[in-house]
Amino acid sequence: MQTNLVALLLSAVCLQTAAASTAEFSPAVTRLPYPPDTYDLRFTAWSGDIQFNSHSPLKSLAAFYLREMADRGWRLDESEVEVDDDSIELLFTHDSAEVDLRLSQWSKEVRARLDCEELDFAGVDNPAKLAAAGLPVPPGVMFVHQNLTLPADAQPPKFDEDGATVVSPQGLQEAYDYYCDQVRKLGFRESRRPILTDTRRYTEFRKGADEVSVNVFTHAAGSRSVLEYESSRPALSKPPLAAVASLPIGNPAAAGGSTQAGGPTQAATAMAKTPVSVAANSGQAVVIHGGQKYTFKNVACFQTKDRGGFATEVVFASKPVPLAKLQQLLSTEDDPSLWDLYDDFDGPDYLILQLGDYESFSFSVPGVGIGGKQPENYKNEMTIANGRVQGAWTVQPETILSRQLSITATIDAALLTPTTRITSMPTEVAAGPQPADASTAGHAEVPFPDSVDGHSREGSNYRKTYTAESTEPWPVVSKFYQRELPQQRWTQVSVSDGKLVYRGEGRELRAEIKPAGAGSSITIVTLDSAKAERDGFLPERGKARLVLGNAHTQAVSYQIGKTNYPLKPGQGGRDPKDALNYTVTPATYTIVIKIPGEADQTEKLTLEEGSTWGIITLPTGGYLPMRMY
Repeated sequence: MQTNLVALLLSAVCLQTAAASTAEFSPAVTRLPYPPDTYDLRFTAWSGDIQFNSHSPLKSLAAFYLREMADRGWRLDESEVEVDDDSIELLFTHDSAEVDLRLSQWSKEVRARLDCEELDFAGVDNPAKLAAAGLPVPPGVMFVHQNLTLPADAQPPKFDEDGATVVSPQGLQEAYDYYCDQVRKLGFRESRRPILTDTRRYTEFRKGADEVSVNVFTHAAGSRSVLEYESSRPALSKPPLAAVASLPIGNPAAAGGSTQAGGPTQAATAMAKTPVSVAANSGQAVVIHGGQKYTFKNVACFQTKDRGGFATEVVFASKPVPLAKLQQLLSTEDDPSLWDLYDDFDGPDYLILQLGDYESFSFSVPGVGIGGKQPENYKNEMTIANGRVQGAWTVQPETILSRQLSITATIDAALLTPTTRITSMPTEVAAGPQPADASTAGHAEVPFPDSVDGHSREGSNYRKTYTAESTEPWPVVSKFYQRELPQQRWTQVSVSDGKLVYRGEGRELRAEIKPAGAGSSITIVTLDSAKAERDGFLPERGKARLVLGNAHTQAVSYQIGKTNYPLKPGQGGRDPKDALNYTVTPATYTIVIKIPGEADQTEKLTLEEGSTWGIITLPTGGYLPMRMY
């Protein structure tokens, strides 16, 4: 049985890159080059994928792979080179073996993905072999691998960033004693009162700066043990690659070079963006389920890098779809989804139709989630031609899950792809955004200097984080905010070495501007305390707040300590004001998420004083933790 090792770099393990001399070709993925500051390294053997993150510049990473792959006997397929301002794709081949490298620039890092064919993933589930190959292995993984003996009849362990999960025939108490005895023999002392229930055993051990937790659950095979290690010692890190001025490939403008007399390269031609207008997008879907009528008037159509023409997503949503953000994600991400376009707890109700080789549909409103292959009585008359999706899609009334369902959908909209660019947007009326209320209008956006080319935003309705990079030095950017923020009714509280604090009526802004190469990086956090207090999510003084929600179609429960907190289907899934909402003492909490049909999942949340965190179970299974305030 193959095991996927999620090898995440939490502390440095020296990463040896190729020597100056040419290395012999090897089909082993452990012999591929990885930049010295690699972290969050993940191997997925069954699909042939490798992913990692790096703080090195985008072009520096591309230059690194052009050099190192050539040294290892790989050939660059120049006809497949794609270079853009925020992404680079390179295809390397050696006989029948291929490595398709995709580099995408995000706000704080570059994310890399290598799609491999005919390569050997042997050893990626063995931490010792990875470390011996010079690859980064998390301390938690190495601790479990080097210090704890697993039962001989246990299933192969599943590793994550903090340790390992082991399923074995051992009973609950037997497995608990088995691991606790080993930890004690290593010199650790128990540091808390154990949790002992009919289905679970949990305790923690400490030795100096190190902590080990043993978390054992009942399981159909016997027991499931979650073994985790963490240390408060400062983590070491490797420096990023040095910046490079240009690349000898791709779009000369994006790569930093100049256009030669012979005209643009083949890669530049391939990456020429196709202009599309979404101003005339129109469509509507009407879903009747169980006698209830749902109407969706906001539409979008798109194809992703991963699925291309094999699957076209046609979206009908209850809220406006941020088309500019969607276009950006299509250009930089392999397989973005509708959920990536909205803040936590802020996603729309929707009907999504998938057209192509495998047709499916997905319908989601509070308390209802239906999806899968097309219903028996559906009729698809939608066509894809000349960059547009047009036509109708209907489902005659039929009974699904004991309730009658019918759907009528029509569309006439531009098709967005990784190689399109939007030239005109809908008018404000056509786009249909809801006007911000007066108390939050000033919180919606923050100013950025002209030296910033795009920024990212993430967060909730109460806490947002903006990140950007400027070509100007940090003192110039700091002066910009000291000049502009007061014009937006922000009052200065303090300014010190690039750290700015401002307050407004019921809101707060914290900015940190730091040197980044020849320019600067910008991180801004805004807090809307007035809205958080109005909605019941503002922590009390000296306390924190925990919110538990359920977007699943079935009842779920959360276990904290010995107490279960049940939630009805859809409770708090769309409106967090319907979720369970508790004032708690600031601490680290271990939360067990219980979803029908899934194994129990465990999440550790550190709730700091003055913070609000939420966990929501998702309609498709799994869960999502997020900081709300």
